[in-house]
Amino acid sequence: AEQSDYQATATGEEVDAYLKTLVEGWPAAELTEIGTTIEGRSISTVVVQPQIKSLEKPLTVLILGGIHSGECDGKEGLLALARDMATGKQGTWWQSLRLILVPNFSADANERRGVEHRPAQAGPDQGMGVRENPQGLDLNRDFVKIETPEVRSLVAALDKFDADVLIDLHTTNGSLHRYDLTYDIPHNPMLSPAVNDWLRGTLMPSVTDRMTESGFSTFYYGNFDREHRKWTTFGHQPRYSTEYMGLRGKIGILSESYSYVSYQRRIEASYAFTLEVLRSLVESQKDVRSLLDDATAAGEPGQEIPLRADLAKTADGQLALGFRTADGSTPRGPYNSAALASHEPKDYLVELWNRFETTETVSLPNAYAIPAQYAWAVDRLRRHGIQVLQLSESSQARVEAYQITSLKRAPEFQAHRILTVETEVAASELELPAGTFVVPV
Repeated sequence: AEQSDYQATATGEEVDAYLKTLVEGWPAAELTEIGTTIEGRSISTVVVQPQIKSLEKPLTVLILGGIHSGECDGKEGLLALARDMATGKQGTWWQSLRLILVPNFSADANERRGVEHRPAQAGPDQGMGVRENPQGLDLNRDFVKIETPEVRSLVAALDKFDADVLIDLHTTNGSLHRYDLTYDIPHNPMLSPAVNDWLRGTLMPSVTDRMTESGFSTFYYGNFDREHRKWTTFGHQPRYSTEYMGLRGKIGILSESYSYVSYQRRIEASYAFTLEVLRSLVESQKDVRSLLDDATAAGEPGQEIPLRADLAKTADGQLALGFRTADGSTPRGPYNSAALASHEPKDYLVELWNRFETTETVSLPNAYAIPAQYAWAVDRLRRHGIQVLQLSESSQARVEAYQITSLKRAPEFQAHRILTVETEVAASELELPAGTFVVPV
């Protein structure tokens, strides 16, 4: 981006060459890969080992750029931040962290660049990649089914490195507002309440204040409703990367630079946001380690855990920075950078809707039993790092068996149809045959 005066984004070949040069002069860093794409490209990764042993178990932060390759600001910002750490421009504050840097995650999609992609986005003028991988799948909707080799590789890396925090760098369009970047935390109801409170009460306010001091306006991710009375976030389902981290008892942080501000400004905002999150994590490292250790403690049989949740209001009277048209009305699409220039700034007091309340729970059993014919599902569980055993001989057990009573399929989108399943549960004595898979709680 810098070499082209912010007209272009790096190709995969350029990223790989850059990273090779980077680690040659950075003793703390090693160039590796976490896997390969569907077309066989390397998912190049820089692992930066902690140089200051301030904790027995340092925080591990995985920073992801380019999961949607057309949203290339995070990739470029991460490359610049890594350079400034390697050359000493950023000092030594980061040396108590272990960093896993994956700047060009959807490497195949990055090579499918064109000037017609993301037409409302303000640059790069020489074109950008596409959203889906060559299978036509959105990588940021694949964190449960893990159908893509890219996300399988990433989930394996989360296990291998025991990542505590994932920072996922994106670019968003949506409704007209005056923020350079919006952010979010997991809404998944499995997220520890203590971690949620710390994220909302400590980390994100600190990062917001520091971004303001650096000249960037930020707020929670969301969009105005039609009347500009609500500011609403996205879903809690763990098919999203940051929600998946919440389900695992870890921290996921979403970064969304704003499509309608300049390409250079978006890169600078992505750089600054990543920097300030890391700085805040370093300063709170002992507290974060304690919170995460508590959050990932094993569940107990009989414990109620959430299965479903509905979007709920977080707060009233929140200030949201938006626009109005010349005649004083709220903006209507199509939205683009030209609309920002032609509209007048206006602040709105809105309801903030960015949390989810549990609507249904389930009591944890001693174990889950899965018939041998569903080995395909067991393969997915194991890829998520879940321990699965198998009975070598038949066993009598008291079970709760689920019977499906209703299936609802949503219209197809991105090669998937979201499925809603209703069940009834009946308790009985049952012989589990040899070969039955067992997941101990």
